[in-house]
Amino acid sequence: MRKVVILDYLRSPFSRSRPQQPERDKFNPLRMDHVAAELVKTIVERKKIDPPEIDEV
Repeated sequence: MRKVVILDYLRSPFSRSRPQQPERDKFNPLRMDHVAAELVKTIVERKKIDPPEIDEV
């Protein structure tokens, strides 16, 4: 069995999706996979983790 470690957590922003009214949806132009990548990057920097030590996210 592989060892799983939870180091930290961050919340991503969210809002009600309005695909028909993108001007009312502040996060419409953002891709959520890019937002998630920024969260992971921030945790790696905060915890001073050497990125090659990470197997999977």
